Amino acid sequence: MSEALGIKAFEVYTVELPPKAETVRHDHLNDGVEDLYFIVSGEGWAFVDEESVPLQPSLFIAVTVESTRQLRAGSSGLTFVAICGRPH
Repeated sequence: MSEALGIKAFEVYTVELPPKAETVRHDHLNDGVEDLYFIVSGEGWAFVDEESVPLQPSLFIAVTVESTRQLRAGSSGLTFVAICGRPH
């Protein structure tokens, strides 16, 4: 979405996970990116380091560069916007 909008300071993605699907567990130590997730619809869980956070619409989750992160959809799926950028 960032490229289509001409944004260069950060990246923006819309992610739609089907029921029970999950993202790859990862960190951003190599590229120095922080993530901000905004939950649009559905439900599920965010796993940040060893913490599990229940997800619901209108929730924001911020994740630092060094933290591992993974999002998992619940039984109704999960749609979220991810904003990714390097801190100054």
